Amino acid sequence: MIKVERAMILCVGCIGWSFPKIVLVSIDEYSWNKRLDEVAEEAFQKYKATQQNQDIYLVTYSYQGDIEILTE
Repeated sequence: MIKVERAMILCVGCIGWSFPKIVLVSIDEYSWNKRLDEVAEEAFQKYKATQQNQDIYLVTYSYQGDIEILTE
């Protein structure tokens, strides 16, 4: 089992893709004094910096809180 604290799900798209992709990220603790859309944009920019494709864009986001992912 993997525990992700302060999890946010980002839905990202790109002009060349047929459908968007879902990305699970953990947000920083210092982000609590910001609005949720600002936190999502910061998390997206960090994700985008790690990608080879700079044409991706943020479609939507959802804050999940602490989650546990079951693994086998």
